[in-house]
Amino acid sequence: MTGLDIGTSKICAAIAGVSPDGKIEIRGIGLAEAKGINKGFVSSLDKLIDSVSTAVKAAEDEAGVKAHNVVTNISGSSVAGKLNEGLVHLSRRGREITRRDINGAIETTKNISLTLERDFLYCVPQEFVVDDNAGVEDALGLFGTKLKVRLYVITALATHIQNISKAVSYAGYELTDIVPTLVASASCILRDEHKENGTLVIDMGGGITELAIYKNGMLRFFDSVNVGGMDLTASLSAHFKISFESAEMIKRKCAGISKEDLSKEKKSIFDVDNRHVTVNSIIINNLLKERFEEIFYILNDRLKSSEFFSDSMPAFMVTGGSSLLSGAHESFEDLLNIPIKRWRIEEIDADPSYLSNPVYSAAISLAKYGLDKEKKPGRTYSRGKSFLLDSVSRMRAFLDDYF
Repeated sequence: MTGLDIGTSKICAAIAGVSPDGKIEIRGIGLAEAKGINKGFVSSLDKLIDSVSTAVKAAEDEAGVKAHNVVTNISGSSVAGKLNEGLVHLSRRGREITRRDINGAIETTKNISLTLERDFLYCVPQEFVVDDNAGVEDALGLFGTKLKVRLYVITALATHIQNISKAVSYAGYELTDIVPTLVASASCILRDEHKENGTLVIDMGGGITELAIYKNGMLRFFDSVNVGGMDLTASLSAHFKISFESAEMIKRKCAGISKEDLSKEKKSIFDVDNRHVTVNSIIINNLLKERFEEIFYILNDRLKSSEFFSDSMPAFMVTGGSSLLSGAHESFEDLLNIPIKRWRIEEIDADPSYLSNPVYSAAISLAKYGLDKEKKPGRTYSRGKSFLLDSVSRMRAFLDDYF
């Protein structure tokens, strides 16, 4: 199984397998600079294909095996979650509810969000209602005349999904599933008690930040926002009037937003863009802190739209490559006023440096997600191999209706 994390700034591939004793092991990791993708959307198919090929080939070389069964992610402003309700009638006198009835109710409700423009990614049943009895966790075997399901559905633009899928396919790899990044990451870093008690998960990438809230054992809220670490770099680029690449280099070498970073002055001289640039750490770090807080308030506005978000939540977790900025974790903790919970990928055999590093965590999580789904194919509601056929079928149905 191969997890492929397609990010704005980097692409990471992780090849995983199962050891003789049944434990998941990471056999190879590959990294490549992300080209041909901008905030989740494909901007150059050829460049993205090359980047995907480079990352997967590096993982193959380390693993000593060919990559198969790719599970990749999708992110960007087109990816969104919504709560739907759907109803199926069983019989006038009532009868026993079967697995087929439940799947039919889920399928009917899922399709409410689907159009020619938007396609399905993932869904989670929130609760069932049998007749007028709400709060049913599992309707299987109960008697009723009608079955309603409340379903949280994540969709994306169909063209967005198709372009990501095409890049992986044209790179020479079979795509078996495509899911939002945080769906895979949360399944790997959250324990059952985190999902049950209530946890906010933030994945801060280069160009996109994803938000997810888990409560009562399931996903309750998801959103994807086009802000991230590259916005911090852009503020340095504008301040010094230097290239984005030079600003990124300065940010990585001497920037931070911790309390110590904001108070400790250090002056450095960089030779960039054919001129000398003097950097005062206090000035640039306060500039970054201000921009970071602006990003936080954008995210906070999205979170406030969920009834499951409050500052009384027991914990939150932060992942994503841009969370490596010095002081990012404590800044989120101060602004949210929620205790941060440190995470580490467990139950996977790999180099320890991979398991707590957000640069690799998404690719590893995607590989684990794919392997877990193979073990329990009926327990998850994501696209699977049939996603392209679903899109074609709906297009044919539309043409049949109107022509």
